[in-house]
Amino acid sequence: MQIVGRKGGGKGGGGGGRAPVEAPDSLKSCSYAKFIDVISCGEIEGPVNGLNSVYFGDVQLQDEKGKFNFNNVAIEWQPGSVRQAPSEICQTNEVTTDVNTEVKKDKPITRSIIAPEADIVRVTITVPGLSHQNKSNGDINGTKVELKVEYQANGIQWIDAGNIVIEGKTASSYNREHSFRLTGEAPWNIKVTRLTDDSDSQVLQNKTIFSKITTVFEEKLTYPGVAYVGVQIDAEQFSSIPSRGYHCRGIKLKVPSNYNPETREYSGDWDGTFIVKYSNNPVWIYFDLLTNEEYGAGEYIKEDMLDKWSMYQIAKYCDELVPDGFGGREPRFTCNVYIQTKQEAFKLLRDLTSVFRAMSYWSSGTQMLVQDSPKEPIYQFNNTNVIGGKFSRSGSNIKTRHNVVLVTWNDPKKYFKQSVEYIEDSEAIVKMGYISQTEVVAFGCTSRGQARRLGKWLLYTEQYESEVITFSCGQDGAIPIPGEVIQVSDIHRSGERRGGRVKDGSTVNRIILDAEVEITKESTISIVNEKGELEQRAITQRGKLTEIEVNPGFTSVTENSTWIIASSDIKPELYRVISIVESDDGSYTITASDYNPSKFEHIENGNELIEYDTTNNTLDTGVKNVVITDEIYRGLGGSIQTKIVVSYEPATSLTSRYQIEYREGNGNWKQMEPTTLTSVDIPNVKDGVLYQIRIKTSNVLGVWSDNPIQNYEPIGRLRPPHNVSNLRHKAIAQEGAFLIWDLSPDIDLEYYEIKKGDTYESSKSVGKIKANEFNLGFIRAGEHKYWLSAVDSSDVRSESPTAVTFNISGGQVENLVAEIVGDEVLMTWGETKNNSFSTELYEVKKDDDVLALVKSTSFKFKADFNGNKKFTVTAIDLGGNRSESAQAQLIVHRPTPVSISQQVIDNYVMLRWQSAKATLPIVYYELRKGETIENSEFITNIDGLAFPQFETVGGLYKYWIIGVDSAGNRSEPQYTLSNVAQPPDYILKYDYNSSYDGIKNGSDKIDGKLYLPVRRDTWAEHFRSNNLATPKSQINRGFPLYLQPIDESGYYEEEMDYGTVLASSKITLTPKVISSGSYDINYHIAVKENAKDNWREHDQQSVYETNFRYVKFRITVSNAQKPVVIESLNLKLDQKQKTDGGTVQANASDIKGTWVNFATEFIDASVPVLTPQSKQPLFATSDFKDEPKPKGFYVFLFDKNGNRVSGKVGWVVKGV
Repeated sequence: MQIVGRKGGGKGGGGGGRAPVEAPDSLKSCSYAKFIDVISCGEIEGPVNGLNSVYFGDVQLQDEKGKFNFNNVAIEWQPGSVRQAPSEICQTNEVTTDVNTEVKKDKPITRSIIAPEADIVRVTITVPGLSHQNKSNGDINGTKVELKVEYQANGIQWIDAGNIVIEGKTASSYNREHSFRLTGEAPWNIKVTRLTDDSDSQVLQNKTIFSKITTVFEEKLTYPGVAYVGVQIDAEQFSSIPSRGYHCRGIKLKVPSNYNPETREYSGDWDGTFIVKYSNNPVWIYFDLLTNEEYGAGEYIKEDMLDKWSMYQIAKYCDELVPDGFGGREPRFTCNVYIQTKQEAFKLLRDLTSVFRAMSYWSSGTQMLVQDSPKEPIYQFNNTNVIGGKFSRSGSNIKTRHNVVLVTWNDPKKYFKQSVEYIEDSEAIVKMGYISQTEVVAFGCTSRGQARRLGKWLLYTEQYESEVITFSCGQDGAIPIPGEVIQVSDIHRSGERRGGRVKDGSTVNRIILDAEVEITKESTISIVNEKGELEQRAITQRGKLTEIEVNPGFTSVTENSTWIIASSDIKPELYRVISIVESDDGSYTITASDYNPSKFEHIENGNELIEYDTTNNTLDTGVKNVVITDEIYRGLGGSIQTKIVVSYEPATSLTSRYQIEYREGNGNWKQMEPTTLTSVDIPNVKDGVLYQIRIKTSNVLGVWSDNPIQNYEPIGRLRPPHNVSNLRHKAIAQEGAFLIWDLSPDIDLEYYEIKKGDTYESSKSVGKIKANEFNLGFIRAGEHKYWLSAVDSSDVRSESPTAVTFNISGGQVENLVAEIVGDEVLMTWGETKNNSFSTELYEVKKDDDVLALVKSTSFKFKADFNGNKKFTVTAIDLGGNRSESAQAQLIVHRPTPVSISQQVIDNYVMLRWQSAKATLPIVYYELRKGETIENSEFITNIDGLAFPQFETVGGLYKYWIIGVDSAGNRSEPQYTLSNVAQPPDYILKYDYNSSYDGIKNGSDKIDGKLYLPVRRDTWAEHFRSNNLATPKSQINRGFPLYLQPIDESGYYEEEMDYGTVLASSKITLTPKVISSGSYDINYHIAVKENAKDNWREHDQQSVYETNFRYVKFRITVSNAQKPVVIESLNLKLDQKQKTDGGTVQANASDIKGTWVNFATEFIDASVPVLTPQSKQPLFATSDFKDEPKPKGFYVFLFDKNGNRVSGKVGWVVKGV
């Protein structure tokens, strides 16, 4: 641990006359901040230069001259070894909690600590100021304040933890810490008590604040495998915790055992073993991230899955020293990167390989690395070992190439913050005539020279490695691998044959060629030996040769292997393999890019590029079949522009490049970039302007030749859009009618206009749409004709509108059947046929009346007619179109006349009749009684052929019968006559509603209602007696609007004979009164047993009496402002009702009926209620004499047709 700092001194002086003196501050707080900064997971090398490598903010702790910029700072380095010692600075773990509460005497402050692992507690007391001023002379001196600290373990007694005495003077805040060890068990209560009296004057400043409580855990942690820095700083120098930075050498990782990372030297041959040391060689960093199981991909990738031997060679290339661009030398590639966050493995590894211009791929279970570095060709191809003898070449558009690059890197002089390096290709800028800029981030780069080399390599690659060659071959394609260099001899590029196959009979010293070659200059021959390796030997012979002798000889020679001859004037082309794809047929497709081995010296040392002569082709070139057209296209911002398209074919096989020149009218000629393409676009030309175009061609040597000038005037946007093609219609049942057509090829099409009409001139616009389908909706049935035109963005229409004619049909409804089913009409029909749209509803009509709109193909309704009716069904589709209708007819006959007869049984008249005939079912027979059918009285409606009619009065009766069917159709009425004997004339009353036919005094019956009190004089007498002239004068005098004027009082009285003596009964008089004003109402009830007896009087509305036969009641109204209306007046004798009943077997053989005897003694009884107990439709009648104290009755049972039958009958009789 290193502790740095310095001391300081001072001096003082005296004063003059007596003035208040303030003593100097004698109290000064000193606070330290301690923390641990974790640097890395895993052991690191450590700081680059001791304390010079520590930064607070952007300021070094110690500068290069050894001067310290900060005082009282302790730094402790721990490299992250497995067995490293505990931290000396942070020997404990501490948790501090703010309290910030003033402590006053007699008001102690208590806080709790619940952590059971706590060892020590530190209490911090703050005094904002501490001083005392002498009131007599104004001198300010120090003073003293004292506090006591106690703690309590787990609620037991309080333990003294010592006193805090702060004595001295300070005008600013001062902190005092007090620590003590805890005993006992958690939780602990910590109490701070002030012993000094509180200040009550401004001259004494001694406020005490319990500001913090710190829990200390005595744990010595080693943090194995974690590299960190322990820091302790004097808080006085910082307003807040400062940011820290450390310049370190990072992770120690595996490097070859024969490698010295400091000198970057490799001694002897490598045995494949590793040692662990720090290195910033990007290859070994890449190797470490792949294989490390703690923070890398080592869980999935093992060392034996990596080609460490090729990595070794690439790493050596990275360590080679090259010019740094500023007079010094530095390693070619280094990587200084601080990876602090989890990242996707593929991206991180790809970023790492970009540092040393490499790429990785998997091959046969091994992860391979290939680097863009100087290489010799390892294989060769010519026209004889590629399929079809064809090599395809393509180049990048010059507009995609950049001539300026901005490289972002981390600058050590700026504390490793990002800087941007500007690199340009001045020749390319002049050639292109403009600046095309790109940007790239140099991953892990802390060297300006390395950043510049990256930028120069990127610009070179885009400018000079723009051509890509592609060819297919047989098993030869399995030999090269991506990243390797191959040589190619293509007769179409070189101008003469310089490659072929080795013929049978060849030896290692004599190669027999499959074609004659002429050797005039110093040359070499390359062949592929038995091992698939490329060998090259010098040729000493001259002339036209088919056999080549070499010395020394080749190591081996194979029949039919390839040969390539290189000379000073024609060298094979060099390409670096990008990809190899194997096809299902066993062939391989190889893609490779330009390769120039001199580029590395050019990039790193600034040497001139070597241009290799690869062709002897000096013949003139040209084009043929030149075709010039124009098209429109979308330019920048989506604007529609016109381009001229120039297409051509090479006049000879030697034509390799083309350059288009053009001018507008007689303006200046403009050149386009040379290209190998046989079709070129001249963009953004003007419509209707004459252009001159010429095509320059060159061979592979770059010798250019001119061709005739062509004139062309583009039409572009002035050209009408194409006519609409393949216009047709379709009808979708659920969606409607649609127009459909093929999309226009015009890119400036604005919309299609749709019109409707017999002719285009008379047609009306229907809509405008950009799509090639238009929904007309559910249009009307019939013939339709529509026209379509295409309209472009210049509002130019297609030359001829396209028409389509079609029919929309509402269809037909067929197979309508109407029939009577029971009392209903059932109509059925088939689904609509030949309809364009789906049927929404069917309209069902009877004659001209619409019965219903239904969705189904059937409808039934209750028959409600007679005679002949026509029924019609019409389909209505989704568009409201009506189909052709289907029709049917029905005839309903009314019921035939009914034949009726009668039979008198006691007081019953048994009526019988025959069934009526009808189209619809007879639902009932209507029985009526009267002299004529028009004046007859309704008896009942019955569903049967018999009915017992009970008559209470004797006489001759005419009974009518009418058959009624389910539609209400009625038969002609028929009648029968019946003579009935007079029944006993005896009536008993016990629930009586008055008809106001009794004694009226000051009351009157008007329209069935009782009015009282009223006067009996006429209106004329009333007007004369009161001197009234008009109804208005009557109202003004306070009289109501009644015809008869009001009187002071009035009553109504009525008597009744019950007919027999009642043993007891409650008598209740209940009126229903209507009145809008105030009034008085009184009730009077009287009874007596015999007619000659005196009345027993009661002035009550309800009374209970015994042994009476006669009843008298009276109601009196007085003091009424207006007449009171009695709407109803009820008298009720509430005798408890008796009930008797049972079941009797009624026998059809009992001529007078079957006798039923009452078990209960009645004074009076009602007619028995009879219930036939049978599932068959039967009805029962009784012969009952309504007389006092009845004893029983006779019962008869009939079927629905009036025949006497036997069976059980239930009966109930109620009475008093």
